[in-house]
Amino acid sequence: MVFPSNEIKEVTLDMSSELHQGELETIKIALQLSADYVFIDDFDARQVAEENLQKMSADTTMKGTLGILVELYQKKFISRSQLTEYLEEIKRRRDIWISPGFCQKLIEALDEGVL
Repeated sequence: MVFPSNEIKEVTLDMSSELHQGELETIKIALQLSADYVFIDDFDARQVAEENLQKMSADTTMKGTLGILVELYQKKFISRSQLTEYLEEIKRRRDIWISPGFCQKLIEALDEGVL
């Protein structure tokens, strides 16, 4: 989606940590557009986003990669075996900064029928 810059008002973020430019822009755009969803994996960025969304009383749902995968499974867009395969792949990858332990907990919850 492309918006002319004069249609989007600038927002100032309250933040206590240093974030990458892409994370900052994602949070700002979500606030500026009153987005329904914002997708962020980084823990610090999620905290900054949550603080600012609450401050502005924004009705925005925040999800990360794992939350999206679980939702896809729950809505039957992907199968149980696909979800397990994706979680195992994320666990193996060293270029993805998602906790292998958290992926394992999701696999165990899937095996126990909790998801």
